Amino acid sequence: MEINELVTAYNDVHNKTWENNDFLKSNLEISRSLYTEQSLANRNPITKELHVLALLHGLPFTPAQQGCLLNYSNQVKEILGNTLAYFVKPENLGLELCVLKWPEESYNQGLVKETSALLSKLSLSKERFELTISGFQINPDGCFVARGIDATGTFRKLRSHLKSTVKGFPIRQSQWVHIPLGRILEPVGESKFEMLKTVVLESINSENVNIGSVGALKLINETQWYMEKHETLEIF
Repeated sequence: MEINELVTAYNDVHNKTWENNDFLKSNLEISRSLYTEQSLANRNPITKELHVLALLHGLPFTPAQQGCLLNYSNQVKEILGNTLAYFVKPENLGLELCVLKWPEESYNQGLVKETSALLSKLSLSKERFELTISGFQINPDGCFVARGIDATGTFRKLRSHLKSTVKGFPIRQSQWVHIPLGRILEPVGESKFEMLKTVVLESINSENVNIGSVGALKLINETQWYMEKHETLEIF
């Protein structure tokens, strides 16, 4: 996937959001399913305890990088006011390369060992890439993300290499280079929706921002969604 294809992939989802005049409840159910029912009823969203094993950059990003990303979150927060939403904590922001175990899957020790061995041979510490951010977007399901771009394609090439090389590698993987920032969990009304559209378009149409090297790749054991509970198992 070339850069223009990546941008097109972002835009294809981004454009669908604004085909309506507010978020559809049916679409938002995808996001709401990641939070406990009681916390939603209490209007204090708490993510569910779900077990995921993944390879990520960040966790944490540098303070400067966090500041760039939180600027987007704060714009959304300012518009939403008391609308029900969840914002990823600054220290939990991450860039997902791939997932080795989804919540519904069993732990595959052989797959994890093979992936780790392969990554250890690649000298990733010498090939750390710089990430460019092309604004942020809000998807139809209420998820909002920073639109990352790996200009050299290094990040996406590594993902493809793992998928094609490691036996039994999970087929379900993101094709993006995005950083999840949070989720809107209820319709916002036409006025706020239009304001959100304005700030999203302004960010996308602004000059891209190079936030620098995203640091080491980490194998993360996550036990609560959005890294509310996690531990680093290995650093490459």
